[in-house]
Amino acid sequence: MQLLEQDLDSKRVQELETLQAKLHQPLPALLNRVLEVSQDDGIPEDSMYAIFKRRGLIGCFSDDPHLSVDYKKYLWKDKK
Repeated sequence: MQLLEQDLDSKRVQELETLQAKLHQPLPALLNRVLEVSQDDGIPEDSMYAIFKRRGLIGCFSDDPHLSVDYKKYLWKDKK
């Protein structure tokens, strides 16, 4: 904890010590877990949602309000 005490204020050191005691884990394991949880959004990395989100395909846009019903005519409108 000495290295962290030099860089963190006493409140954060206290929080880490409390968390470490509560979870019964050594500091390196605790920090690894904290980092994993902070990066995990609960969605498997290989899910379609995660893939679409990484590619920037998840979001909002303005278009025809009935797009979800008749999307095929928009997908293939150049081919007709």
